[in-house]
Amino acid sequence: MARLSLIVDYVAAIRELRKSRDPDPVAVALQAELAGADGITAQLREDRKEIKDRDVQLLRELLRTHFNLRISPSEDLLQKAITLLPDMVTFVPDAKGEAGGVDVASTGDYLEEMVASLKANGVVVSVLVDPDVRQIKAAARIEVDFVEILAWYYARSEDAGIMGEELERIRNAALAAQKLGLGVAASGGLDYANVGEVVTISAIEELHVGAAILNRALLVGIDRAVRDFKALL
Repeated sequence: MARLSLIVDYVAAIRELRKSRDPDPVAVALQAELAGADGITAQLREDRKEIKDRDVQLLRELLRTHFNLRISPSEDLLQKAITLLPDMVTFVPDAKGEAGGVDVASTGDYLEEMVASLKANGVVVSVLVDPDVRQIKAAARIEVDFVEILAWYYARSEDAGIMGEELERIRNAALAAQKLGLGVAASGGLDYANVGEVVTISAIEELHVGAAILNRALLVGIDRAVRDFKALL
Protein backbone atom coordinates (compact mmCIF):
# COMPACT_ATOMS: atom_id res chain seq x y z
CA MET A 1 0.00 0.00 0.00
CA ALA A 2 1.30 3.46 -0.90
CA ARG A 3 2.13 5.82 1.94
CA LEU A 4 0.22 9.11 2.35
CA SER A 5 1.93 12.41 3.07
CA LEU A 6 -0.39 15.35 3.75
CA ILE A 7 0.64 18.68 2.22
CA VAL A 8 -0.25 21.42 4.71
CA ASP A 9 0.56 24.49 2.60
CA TYR A 10 -3.15 25.00 1.89
CA VAL A 11 -3.77 25.59 5.60
CA ALA A 12 -1.02 28.20 5.68
CA ALA A 13 -2.49 29.89 2.60
CA ILE A 14 -5.82 30.33 4.41
CA ARG A 15 -3.98 31.70 7.44
CA GLU A 16 -2.19 34.18 5.17
CA LEU A 17 -5.52 35.39 3.76
CA ARG A 18 -6.80 36.03 7.27
CA LYS A 19 -3.53 37.60 8.46
CA SER A 20 -4.01 35.63 11.66
CA ARG A 21 -2.46 32.84 13.70
CA ASP A 22 -5.19 30.45 12.65
CA PRO A 23 -5.67 28.01 11.09
CA ASP A 24 -2.39 26.52 12.24
CA PRO A 25 -0.76 24.09 9.76
CA VAL A 26 1.21 22.49 12.60
CA ALA A 27 -1.96 21.66 14.56
CA VAL A 28 -3.57 20.23 11.42
CA ALA A 29 -0.44 18.19 10.69
CA LEU A 30 -0.42 16.65 14.16
CA GLN A 31 -4.11 15.71 13.92
CA ALA A 32 -3.53 14.19 10.47
CA GLU A 33 -0.65 12.16 11.86
CA LEU A 34 -2.90 10.82 14.63
CA ALA A 35 -5.48 9.93 11.96
CA GLY A 36 -2.98 7.75 10.14
CA ALA A 37 -1.10 10.01 7.72
CA ASP A 38 2.34 8.51 7.11
CA GLY A 39 4.02 11.88 6.83
CA ILE A 40 3.66 15.63 6.37
CA THR A 41 4.90 17.77 3.49
CA ALA A 42 5.38 21.55 3.65
CA GLN A 43 6.99 24.01 1.25
CA LEU A 44 9.16 26.80 2.60
CA ARG A 45 9.25 29.52 -0.02
CA GLU A 46 11.90 32.22 -0.29
CA ASP A 47 9.26 34.89 0.36
CA ARG A 48 7.84 32.91 3.35
CA LYS A 49 4.39 33.87 2.10
CA GLU A 50 2.62 30.76 3.38
CA ILE A 51 4.63 28.29 5.47
CA LYS A 52 6.86 30.15 7.94
CA ASP A 53 10.17 29.27 9.60
CA ARG A 54 8.28 28.73 12.85
CA ASP A 55 6.05 26.14 11.15
CA VAL A 56 8.88 24.01 9.80
CA GLN A 57 10.79 24.19 13.07
CA LEU A 58 7.77 22.93 15.02
CA LEU A 59 7.02 20.25 12.45
CA ARG A 60 10.59 19.01 12.71
CA GLU A 61 10.38 18.90 16.51
CA LEU A 62 6.87 17.49 16.97
CA LEU A 63 6.17 15.06 14.14
CA ARG A 64 6.66 11.39 14.92
CA THR A 65 6.28 10.11 11.37
CA HIS A 66 8.08 11.62 8.35
CA PHE A 67 8.69 15.28 7.55
CA ASN A 68 9.28 16.21 3.91
CA LEU A 69 10.42 19.80 3.35
CA ARG A 70 9.92 21.21 -0.13
CA ILE A 71 12.26 23.98 -1.25
CA SER A 72 13.29 25.60 -4.52
CA PRO A 73 16.98 25.24 -5.43
CA SER A 74 18.45 28.32 -3.71
CA GLU A 75 21.44 28.71 -1.39
CA ASP A 76 19.36 30.39 1.31
CA LEU A 77 16.81 27.60 1.44
CA LEU A 78 19.49 24.93 1.17
CA GLN A 79 21.22 26.30 4.27
CA LYS A 80 17.89 26.47 6.09
CA ALA A 81 17.27 22.81 5.24
CA ILE A 82 20.74 21.78 6.44
CA THR A 83 20.15 23.62 9.71
CA LEU A 84 16.70 22.07 10.13
CA LEU A 85 17.57 18.53 8.97
CA PRO A 86 14.11 17.24 7.99
CA ASP A 87 13.74 13.58 7.06
CA MET A 88 13.53 14.48 3.37
CA VAL A 89 14.07 17.53 1.17
CA THR A 90 12.25 17.73 -2.15
CA PHE A 91 13.40 20.26 -4.72
CA VAL A 92 10.51 21.99 -6.48
CA PRO A 93 10.35 24.89 -8.96
CA ASP A 94 10.40 28.44 -7.64
CA ALA A 95 6.90 29.56 -6.65
CA LYS A 96 7.12 32.39 -9.21
CA GLY A 97 8.08 30.07 -12.04
CA GLU A 98 5.93 28.22 -14.55
CA ALA A 99 3.84 25.22 -13.59
CA GLY A 100 5.54 21.88 -13.91
CA GLY A 101 8.41 19.98 -12.39
CA VAL A 102 12.06 20.92 -12.04
CA ASP A 103 13.95 20.75 -15.33
CA VAL A 104 16.70 18.51 -13.96
CA ALA A 105 18.05 17.81 -17.45
CA SER A 106 18.98 21.50 -17.81
CA THR A 107 19.93 22.34 -14.21
CA GLY A 108 21.54 19.09 -13.08
CA ASP A 109 25.04 20.53 -12.60
CA TYR A 110 23.68 23.21 -10.25
CA LEU A 111 21.46 20.77 -8.36
CA GLU A 112 24.10 18.07 -8.01
CA GLU A 113 26.13 20.01 -5.43
CA MET A 114 23.00 20.75 -3.39
CA VAL A 115 21.98 17.09 -3.45
CA ALA A 116 25.44 16.07 -2.28
CA SER A 117 25.37 18.62 0.57
CA LEU A 118 22.04 17.35 1.88
CA LYS A 119 23.02 13.69 1.61
CA ALA A 120 26.27 14.42 3.46
CA ASN A 121 24.08 15.65 6.32
CA GLY A 122 21.96 12.50 6.34
CA VAL A 123 18.93 13.96 4.54
CA VAL A 124 17.05 11.91 1.94
CA VAL A 125 16.72 13.95 -1.27
CA SER A 126 13.91 14.00 -3.81
CA VAL A 127 13.02 16.19 -6.79
CA LEU A 128 9.64 17.01 -8.35
CA VAL A 129 9.67 16.17 -12.06
CA ASP A 130 7.27 15.92 -14.95
CA PRO A 131 6.39 12.36 -16.03
CA ASP A 132 9.22 12.34 -18.54
CA VAL A 133 11.79 9.52 -18.69
CA ARG A 134 14.46 12.03 -19.74
CA GLN A 135 13.96 13.92 -16.47
CA ILE A 136 14.00 10.67 -14.50
CA LYS A 137 17.36 9.72 -15.99
CA ALA A 138 18.72 13.19 -15.24
CA ALA A 139 17.56 12.87 -11.63
CA ALA A 140 19.34 9.54 -11.30
CA ARG A 141 22.55 11.08 -12.62
CA ILE A 142 22.64 13.66 -9.81
CA GLU A 143 22.05 10.83 -7.32
CA VAL A 144 18.80 11.86 -5.68
CA ASP A 145 17.15 9.14 -3.62
CA PHE A 146 13.57 9.74 -4.81
CA VAL A 147 11.63 11.35 -7.62
CA GLU A 148 8.20 12.88 -7.10
CA ILE A 149 6.28 12.56 -10.35
CA LEU A 150 3.87 15.37 -11.16
CA ALA A 151 0.40 13.94 -11.84
CA TRP A 152 -1.23 17.33 -12.46
CA TYR A 153 -1.79 16.84 -16.19
CA TYR A 154 -3.55 13.53 -15.52
CA ALA A 155 -5.57 14.79 -12.56
CA ARG A 156 -6.83 17.95 -14.22
CA SER A 157 -7.77 16.49 -17.60
CA GLU A 158 -11.49 16.18 -18.37
CA ASP A 159 -10.91 14.04 -21.46
CA ALA A 160 -10.79 10.29 -20.83
CA GLY A 161 -8.40 9.71 -23.72
CA ILE A 162 -5.94 12.31 -22.49
CA MET A 163 -6.23 10.98 -18.94
CA GLY A 164 -5.29 7.55 -20.22
CA GLU A 165 -2.27 8.93 -22.06
CA GLU A 166 -1.13 10.90 -19.03
CA LEU A 167 -1.56 7.91 -16.75
CA GLU A 168 0.66 5.90 -19.10
CA ARG A 169 3.29 8.65 -18.95
CA ILE A 170 3.22 8.46 -15.15
CA ARG A 171 3.49 4.67 -15.29
CA ASN A 172 6.45 4.74 -17.69
CA ALA A 173 8.25 7.37 -15.62
CA ALA A 174 7.63 5.47 -12.38
CA LEU A 175 8.90 2.19 -13.83
CA ALA A 176 11.97 3.91 -15.27
CA ALA A 177 12.73 5.41 -11.85
CA GLN A 178 12.28 2.08 -10.14
CA LYS A 179 14.66 0.38 -12.58
CA LEU A 180 17.25 3.07 -11.84
CA GLY A 181 16.98 2.35 -8.12
CA LEU A 182 15.03 5.49 -7.20
CA GLY A 183 12.13 5.69 -4.78
CA VAL A 184 8.95 7.01 -6.41
CA ALA A 185 6.27 9.40 -5.15
CA ALA A 186 3.45 11.18 -6.99
CA SER A 187 1.59 14.44 -6.40
CA GLY A 188 -0.40 17.17 -8.08
CA GLY A 189 -4.18 17.39 -8.14
CA LEU A 190 -4.78 13.89 -6.78
CA ASP A 191 -8.14 13.43 -5.08
CA TYR A 192 -10.63 10.83 -3.90
CA ALA A 193 -12.03 10.32 -7.41
CA ASN A 194 -8.85 10.03 -9.49
CA VAL A 195 -6.31 8.41 -7.18
CA GLY A 196 -7.56 4.88 -7.80
CA GLU A 197 -5.81 4.53 -11.15
CA VAL A 198 -2.56 5.97 -9.84
CA VAL A 199 -2.30 3.49 -6.97
CA THR A 200 -2.44 0.63 -9.47
CA ILE A 201 1.12 1.64 -10.45
CA SER A 202 3.07 -0.57 -8.08
CA ALA A 203 6.30 1.44 -8.44
CA ILE A 204 4.69 4.43 -6.71
CA GLU A 205 5.47 4.17 -3.01
CA GLU A 206 4.06 7.44 -1.72
CA LEU A 207 1.40 10.03 -2.55
CA HIS A 208 1.58 13.69 -1.52
CA VAL A 209 -1.93 15.14 -1.29
CA GLY A 210 -3.12 18.44 0.12
CA ALA A 211 -6.18 20.34 -1.06
CA ALA A 212 -8.44 17.32 -1.67
CA ILE A 213 -8.07 16.06 1.90
CA LEU A 214 -8.24 19.50 3.47
CA ASN A 215 -11.36 20.41 1.49
CA ARG A 216 -13.01 17.17 2.64
CA ALA A 217 -11.93 17.99 6.20
CA LEU A 218 -14.13 21.10 6.16
CA LEU A 219 -17.13 18.76 5.94
CA VAL A 220 -16.13 15.71 7.96
CA GLY A 221 -13.06 16.73 9.98
CA ILE A 222 -9.39 16.00 9.37
CA ASP A 223 -9.50 12.60 11.06
CA ARG A 224 -12.24 11.24 8.79
CA ALA A 225 -10.80 12.91 5.68
CA VAL A 226 -7.39 11.28 6.18
CA ARG A 227 -8.87 7.89 7.00
CA ASP A 228 -11.13 7.99 3.93
CA PHE A 229 -8.18 8.74 1.67
CA LYS A 230 -6.01 6.07 3.27
CA ALA A 231 -8.78 3.55 2.59
CA LEU A 232 -8.37 4.19 -1.16
CA LEU A 233 -4.71 3.25 -1.10
